[in-house]
Amino acid sequence: MVNHAAFTNHAKHPVPWIRYQGNLYNSGYITAFICGRRQMMINEHMRILFIALIVFIFSGTVLAESNVARVAFLRGAVTATDEATGVPRLLQRDSRVEVGEVISTGPKALAQLVFPDNSMLYIKSDSVVKLEEFHYSKEEPEKDSAVTNVFKGSMRALTGIVGKRSKDKVKYKTRVSTVGIRGTALEIWQDGDAVTVDFGDVVIENSGGPKLLKAGESAKTSSSNKQASLFDYQRPDGDSAVLAKNLVTTKPEDVVARSEEICTQLNTEDALLLMAMQGQVPGFTPRVATSTIKGLMICLPVDQIALLLTTSVLIYPDLASGFLRSAVGDKVNVAIALEAVLRGMEDPGKDRLNIVVNEAIQLGLTPAAAKGVTEAIKNRGICK
Repeated sequence: MVNHAAFTNHAKHPVPWIRYQGNLYNSGYITAFICGRRQMMINEHMRILFIALIVFIFSGTVLAESNVARVAFLRGAVTATDEATGVPRLLQRDSRVEVGEVISTGPKALAQLVFPDNSMLYIKSDSVVKLEEFHYSKEEPEKDSAVTNVFKGSMRALTGIVGKRSKDKVKYKTRVSTVGIRGTALEIWQDGDAVTVDFGDVVIENSGGPKLLKAGESAKTSSSNKQASLFDYQRPDGDSAVLAKNLVTTKPEDVVARSEEICTQLNTEDALLLMAMQGQVPGFTPRVATSTIKGLMICLPVDQIALLLTTSVLIYPDLASGFLRSAVGDKVNVAIALEAVLRGMEDPGKDRLNIVVNEAIQLGLTPAAAKGVTEAIKNRGICK
C-alpha cells in the first residue's frame, strides 16, 4: 500500500516535486515518462511510484461537477438548449447537461445520461425532456432534489442515491400528471400519457386523484383531471428490465454463461441499460454485475466493452476494480480496461484509485500498458 502522506510539494523548487521514501522526484519528469516522452525501465521502486503518481494527479483533480448530468452514450442528433438563450448545442459522449436545459432527440436518436448520484435517464427518439431540478450532495440529504419534465416522447428512469434516501424529492412531470416514486425504475411513454413500472412502486397524481402502480403494472392518463387507469402491458422477454431480473435471480455460478447467451440479442444501449437496471432488482449483488461484464465480453467488440466498463463504473463506482478484473482477457488487455475504468471514475478518492491501479499492476501492467493508461490522463488535460 502506498503511503500517501509521504508525498508533499517542495516549496523551494520552481516546479512541483513529489517526496517519496525520503527522495524528491520532479513530477514533470515523471509525468513526461508516463506520457511516453522518456523511455526507461520500471523496477519495483518505480512501479510503486507510478501507482502513487496517478493517485497523486487524479486525487488533486475535480472531475465531477456536482449537479450536472454526463452523457454516457448517445446515437444520432441530440441537443441541449438553455431556455434562457434558446440556443441549442449538439451533445456528444461525455458532454455535460446542466439543470434548466432541454434535451431533444431526433428521429432514431437517443441519449443515456448518468447523474452524480448514479441515477440514469434513457431518453428515446423524438423526445423532448427538461432537467428542471437536480441537487445531490453526499453530506446534505436535506437538499436533495430531482425533477424532470417530459414534454414529448418517451424516457426510462432509474433512480440513484437521491431516489433511495429522499423518495419524495424525485418527480417526473408530464402534460397530464406528476409521477412520484416509491420505487426505482420506470418508463414514461406515449408523450407522457403512459407509465410502466419495472421495479418498486410509483404514484401518478393529478386533479383526478392519485393512482398507485406496483412493479409490472402500467397505466394511462387521458387528461389532467382524470385519474390514471391501468392497462395490460407486458415487457417483451428481450427487454433490459426482464433480462436484468433473470440474471439477478440466476444462480451466481451461472450468470456468466447466461450473459453469453443473451449477448447477441443486445445492442449497445440495451447492454448499458441492462447493467444499470441490475442494481434496481431486489437481490442484486456485485458478483452479478461483474459476472455479466465477463459474459457480455464474448460477443461485444472492444470499443463497446470499453463503453460498457466506463458506464458501469459511473453507475457502480465501488465496483471499479471488480469490473477491471472481469474485463481483462484475450479480447481486452489491461491498458484498455484500465483506461475505460478510469474514464468512469468521476470523483475518486485516493483509496479507490490506489486499489484500481494496484489491480491493474497485478494483472500485468507494463511500461507499454502504462502509456495506454495515461491516455486517460491526457483526455483530462494532464499531459500536454
